[in-house]
Amino acid sequence: MIKRALIVMMIVALMVPVGQAMAAETTTATEIEVTFSPLHYLVDGVEYAPQIDTKDKQKLQGFLYNKRTYVPIRFVSNILYQSVDWDGALNKVTISAPDPSVDNELVSRTVNNPKIEPVDGSKLKKEKITVSFRDLVYEMNGKHVDSPDENLRGFIFKGSTYVPLSFIYTSLGYSYDWDPVTRAITATSSFEQLAYKKIVKAANAETEKIFDDVYDVIWKNIVGPVLAGKPTDEEKKALREKGEGYLADGLVLLNAALKKFEADVKEAGFSAEVVRKYEKYYAKEEERYRGIGDQFLGPKEAK
Repeated sequence: MIKRALIVMMIVALMVPVGQAMAAETTTATEIEVTFSPLHYLVDGVEYAPQIDTKDKQKLQGFLYNKRTYVPIRFVSNILYQSVDWDGALNKVTISAPDPSVDNELVSRTVNNPKIEPVDGSKLKKEKITVSFRDLVYEMNGKHVDSPDENLRGFIFKGSTYVPLSFIYTSLGYSYDWDPVTRAITATSSFEQLAYKKIVKAANAETEKIFDDVYDVIWKNIVGPVLAGKPTDEEKKALREKGEGYLADGLVLLNAALKKFEADVKEAGFSAEVVRKYEKYYAKEEERYRGIGDQFLGPKEAK
């Protein structure tokens, strides 16, 4: 996936993140007092770190408010192996089966050689921040989930939606522990959750390899020759046909992998919703690859 990012950037697709979509709406700003603290998020023994605020280079790591830990909902959902969607018209957050982008997100958020050390709480200071409270509607894995009470509801901060960490962990069926000394929050998957992740991660690795291979062959045999010279119209036509063939071969392998994926999740007793997510994801990838042809070889001739 990382390799493919280069070619995807050439056919820019603008997408609005969940938090930004929420923040774009008109809300009433409220000043609250929170405590920022070093926090460690571990899931099944692996530590993950939130994204960096590109404006002030601060980690959007979460903070303590109302005796609860508040975290960006997209980050915590992803590390629990879930996707997040936002419906601005309904103020609705939908947390559901992961698509391949979640695995890629986890790679970028994994902390290598983590150092979890005691935190001196006496040195932590309260700070005032401005947030926008919002009454959110939650759907998790196809079921409506009641939001926390009035004192624990979500809000927007720096373009991201923050919710109580315990609410998400509990709603998604994870057990977790809080270490007040090191400020480490450790979530543990159930046996069933581990079995599900194993199946999905195996399918993710196989499908990503298929499209990475398609990327390699298209870059080497189609994009490379175009960048190296100035092909004639006839040469471009031949290159497009060759590229269509590479993509078609890859799609045959992909469809076979997705059929096996669906058989595996059904045999294990899980919902095939995750397979539908993968189908939609790779349908978009196919569109992007065809966009490569349009960019480098010109629009395809109508029949």
